[in-house]
Amino acid sequence: MRTPFIQLFRSERGNAIVEFAICVPVFLTLVLAAVDFSRLFFETTIASNAAAAGSYFGARDVRNSIDYAGMRAVSAADSTELDGQTITADRYCDGPDGTIIDPCTTSCVGYGPPRVYMRARVQKDFTTLGWYPGIPRTTPINMRRWIRVQ
Repeated sequence: MRTPFIQLFRSERGNAIVEFAICVPVFLTLVLAAVDFSRLFFETTIASNAAAAGSYFGARDVRNSIDYAGMRAVSAADSTELDGQTITADRYCDGPDGTIIDPCTTSCVGYGPPRVYMRARVQKDFTTLGWYPGIPRTTPINMRRWIRVQ
């Protein structure tokens, strides 16, 4: 016996396959976005910790405050998981009113020696695994930490 024509449109065979075919790309896109966000968070945390380690090294002792190569080496050793990062280290001084004093050897009138700070910076460009509408493919990571020497 033949199935009536109206019954053909009420058949539910194949619905699961169609729903699966629609849901899988959406689900995979969400998983890929979660993986990219996790990678960005991980690399930002590593860059922040590396910058902190370099500035701590420079601020630990007055002799270390002019050892920029040592600060960069400590930051590089702390960021071995990153690829393509740029590490810079420097020091700067300011007076009681917040003005930058250069060089750090001069003293402030009525204040005495300037406050000396060590600054380490770790920069890296993060690239996502996929392309997402409205989100840039490359995002700069720029983490800076500064600590007072004395």
